[in-house]
Amino acid sequence: MDSRVVTAVLVLLAGALAAGATLGLRYAALGLAVAVMAFLFAILGRERTAVLVLGGAFATAPMYRGIIDTQGANPTDLLVLLGVLLLLPSVLTHELRVPMLYLVGLGALAVFGLRSAVVNVEPIGALLFMAVLIFYLGFFPIFIAWWQPARATIDFLLWCYLAGQTASLLKALAEGPLVNDRYDGLAHHANAFGMGGVVAVAIILYLLPHYRDWRVRAVLVVIALGGIAAVIMSGSRAATVVVAAIILLVPVVERSALAAVGLAVAACVSVAFLPYAVSATGEGSSLTRLVGDATARSADSERSEGLDYGLERFAQNPLFGTGFDANVGLVHNLFLEVAVGVGVFGLVAYLAVLFVFARPVLGTHPLRRLSYIAWVLIVIGPAVPGLTDRTIVVPMALAILPAVTVARQRRASPTTGGDPVATRKEVPGAELDAR
Repeated sequence: MDSRVVTAVLVLLAGALAAGATLGLRYAALGLAVAVMAFLFAILGRERTAVLVLGGAFATAPMYRGIIDTQGANPTDLLVLLGVLLLLPSVLTHELRVPMLYLVGLGALAVFGLRSAVVNVEPIGALLFMAVLIFYLGFFPIFIAWWQPARATIDFLLWCYLAGQTASLLKALAEGPLVNDRYDGLAHHANAFGMGGVVAVAIILYLLPHYRDWRVRAVLVVIALGGIAAVIMSGSRAATVVVAAIILLVPVVERSALAAVGLAVAACVSVAFLPYAVSATGEGSSLTRLVGDATARSADSERSEGLDYGLERFAQNPLFGTGFDANVGLVHNLFLEVAVGVGVFGLVAYLAVLFVFARPVLGTHPLRRLSYIAWVLIVIGPAVPGLTDRTIVVPMALAILPAVTVARQRRASPTTGGDPVATRKEVPGAELDAR
């Protein structure tokens, strides 16, 4: 493009931003964001700017509703959409392959969701919820599979998530405990803060084997300890159980007898010191709430009421569901929430989609550890609401990458029954395996 045209466009943009800034602080902040984007676009180009924008989406995911407390669009959504739009011209030239089971499950979920939304008392709200659910469970992962990011890009996005969760932890430490001596950091709720800590641990289980530099590994270990600290500080019992469950997966995933022995020793030590840990962490911690304090009993009562409400709603239309309205979140059980919204058939479709994300962790694909994030959702699901919680669905989209290669390999060698190690050409950024 002619430099004079670029200059003219930038001058016009600067004038528009200056005029917008006079309308108030919100418009000034929006103008500043647009100006930064224009600067990055001019300096770095479209694709690099898109990666940075998606990095911003991953960084804000642990606090997506804490930055601006809203049930609607949030900064994470806007950054994801912008990043996708910027990358779209490049992605259109790539080959797209996704597992058939994933497409069938996603299509069935969309059909049953549309049907239940139409009969819901709040059809517009139910349709909007389904749109967000299909976007983060379907469109965004499919876009990732179509994009085929290099290993370095995948790692960059996950490092951005860790940076965001670490900032949330630092804010929690600076702010101190809030309601019931629980911390929420930059998240909108203490449970979301704890979930961010769990996802951070899962991400580190993926990143740690990729680095041989002991300094990088030391940083990752420190961040992992920070993630565990966030879980305990949040008071989330479900998040605490999930951390333990994910760690128990490590010897199976790594196929390591040494890891199994180490895990057994750590478990014995943890049990021996558990009473001291409960005493040291104080009121409001997840360990204290696990053994049953007053706040835990109150939460149990609320969960019991939510479960009764969910079962009552499910009984109204067990096959096709009654749609996702504002009250479905009261259920506090992600899978029952799906059953209430789209019925048994929709639940089966949802589980099929999750299976595609989770299965590669037990294979041999070099990116299989990305599926740890999907396992976080599966294990924590029975204890939390949040089908579209960006804290987990944004990073989980990357788990489609090993699923795509595994499905392709199974079609190519249907008689093997296993998951052969991908060739270096099949793995995004395979040349960056050891750094």
